[in-house]
Amino acid sequence: MNTDSHRPAARPDKKPPKQFYRTLGPALLALAACQIAAPAQAAEADQFFFFPAAAYAWRSEDPAGAARKREGEIDLDLFYTTDRGHLRFLAEVFGKTGGESEIEIERLQISWELWPGSRLWLGRFHNPIGYWNTDYHHGNYLQTTISRPGIDAFEDDGGVLPMHIAGALLEGYTALAGALWRYDVALGAGPEINSGLQPVAVYQPGVGAHDASFTARLSWQPKDTNNQVGVFAGLNLFPGASLTPVDVRQQLAGLFTNWHFGTRTDLLAVIYFVDNELTSPGATTQESFRDGYIQLEQALGAQWIAYGRAEGSSGATGNAYLNLLGGFVRERQLIGLRYDLAKNQAVKAEISKVHLLGDRFDQINLQWSAVYP
Repeated sequence: MNTDSHRPAARPDKKPPKQFYRTLGPALLALAACQIAAPAQAAEADQFFFFPAAAYAWRSEDPAGAARKREGEIDLDLFYTTDRGHLRFLAEVFGKTGGESEIEIERLQISWELWPGSRLWLGRFHNPIGYWNTDYHHGNYLQTTISRPGIDAFEDDGGVLPMHIAGALLEGYTALAGALWRYDVALGAGPEINSGLQPVAVYQPGVGAHDASFTARLSWQPKDTNNQVGVFAGLNLFPGASLTPVDVRQQLAGLFTNWHFGTRTDLLAVIYFVDNELTSPGATTQESFRDGYIQLEQALGAQWIAYGRAEGSSGATGNAYLNLLGGFVRERQLIGLRYDLAKNQAVKAEISKVHLLGDRFDQINLQWSAVYP
């Protein structure tokens, strides 16, 4: 199955925000349109999956562990795709209950097959930066871990890079010299800065100020393997909203590898180089930071996987851009264990030390996740 590619607990009396209801209608309409466009006789070309998850987190609020915080969340991700000749349609809707209930149309895109192995997509899609954002989506079951790396966090989870773009995406591959070369080129409207990064909303496409985002990625995959080595680069223009009168010009580049050692050991490593130019009334500031992570996974038999990840950054302290967004994961070390209950269910446990800008804490995460059908 190829689908691409800890939030606070709510009080019992807390009602979902108005945005929840504004988005629910369009989300249901999008899924209904999918079904209307998919007659029963073409069911073999359709794929519909839903990814439920239930998570619980405990964390210490200070290095001594004197204060503690408990959090719970239930997620549901709906994924649908269908092929009609050269045409392909894809939709993903994500909802959660927790500190702030929400439902969001994460992806809504349509493509045309230009030639075998190459497609041109239009719509809102996952920006092809790094590795995580294209190989995993909002359905947590697909990834070994509970948490995404901090640098790859989605915008509404405090992310500092554009994970969603609305525009055009060219993706494909070609065989050359005994290997597969995969390429992605994306151009469209990126997020605005408004109490964090705010990407284009499918249900409100004309709301907010959104400027250009461009990303290119190239990866090399040896023949008959799933190993990858790749590079990526991007240019993003983030307008500031009236409450955040700072415009940002961001250039980024990076390297990644996902390498399998036999059938039991996997290594994932990514590094980002990010340069920002911040322009506010009467001042222009230029600065940069670096961020990266290494993740190692070890299969322990057919159902168990042990894993660990180390995340780190440089240039984050005092960085005006990161301070503007807040909540950046400056450093994190975690270890975890995944157990596959059945072919479509998993339980995971993680222990981590987290260093945010201005905050440190230890955390324990527990999660059940699944995919149906």
